[in-house]
Amino acid sequence: MWTALKSINFVLHSNRVFRRSLTQLSYSCVELRNKNVLVVKGKDTYPFLQGMVCNDVRHLYLNDENSVHLNCIFSFLLHFNGRVFVDLMLYHFDDSLKETPSKTPSEWEGKDDDKIFIECDSSLSDQLFDYMKMHKLRKKVDISVDKEYTVHCIYPNIVSTDENLTLEPLKEIRGNNCLMTKDPRLNHLGYRLLKQGSLDLEEISEKLDQELISSTLMEYREHRYKLGVGEGAEDHPTGSSFALECNADYLHGLSFRKGCFVGQELTARVYHTGVIRKRLMPIHLIDKSESNDLQTNETIFARDKKTKLGKLRSFHGQYGLALLNVEEVTKSEFTVFCKDVELKVTKPDWWPKGSQKDHIPCGRSDHDLKEQHCNYKS
Repeated sequence: MWTALKSINFVLHSNRVFRRSLTQLSYSCVELRNKNVLVVKGKDTYPFLQGMVCNDVRHLYLNDENSVHLNCIFSFLLHFNGRVFVDLMLYHFDDSLKETPSKTPSEWEGKDDDKIFIECDSSLSDQLFDYMKMHKLRKKVDISVDKEYTVHCIYPNIVSTDENLTLEPLKEIRGNNCLMTKDPRLNHLGYRLLKQGSLDLEEISEKLDQELISSTLMEYREHRYKLGVGEGAEDHPTGSSFALECNADYLHGLSFRKGCFVGQELTARVYHTGVIRKRLMPIHLIDKSESNDLQTNETIFARDKKTKLGKLRSFHGQYGLALLNVEEVTKSEFTVFCKDVELKVTKPDWWPKGSQKDHIPCGRSDHDLKEQHCNYKS
């Protein structure tokens, strides 16, 4: 494992390419300026967050209950009615934590310097801070908004999935002020990098011995939309959908084995007794030259332009996301209409082929195992 990057001055040189490898694969790097970082610190950090988020925070440290150990997990924070409040990334830098196997989650013994970094949409960071302070009660934790840490994404320039091409994993970085780790949702989303202070793209390119291309938020958003992955308040508006509709189960952001969490009762009932009819799906314009004035929450219709299939969630350029009835979309042969604009719906390759009810993955099991297979632009 790489040690921390030493003090680095941040200069994201627009449109500059740093080539440090002869490989045909390339990665893009973008600073996620639409993200803020909160810090929860104190003896009760882990049990406090365990009772709030819908994923299992025990994946963030070594223990006898969870076989998958990650430096970062994806999760949602829900309202009491089970609807999404905000999507989160939770990070930790310390490998020394060890749960006492004989104790129950409510009896965890933490340390005063236990610390979790929480990445969230900047438009919801103040609300999240107030929400967590309100639920702190007598928990021995301090909650703060950290202005020093910046969030970056290093993602592969993917064209399509190809079993014949292998992506060699990048070297992960961990230290007191820098953490680069695999995105816990999908291989295609690459890596998350949490850095205290600014980042120099050329220096990290040299550290990784990997070509990095300076990218923009819009380019990263288009990359996510092609994959069908929502992120932030624009794609997951507060109170507008349920975690399962946002594919929390498919993206390793939900655990039904951890015990209770805010919004757990309705989420579990829907999953185990109901049918998840609607899910967030990727869409794109069929005619690229067609004028685009599509607006959020516009109704989407089937081929017959009469049957309502769902709502447009977000759209930029030629790509977007929509909350759609999966069965009805299939009947419509994945062609839909929004304000007479013809759109094509894609069923993501990363969706499971069969039912997931027998097992909900609670983290990327491939993190420390095999290489990932993808096709990339050189």
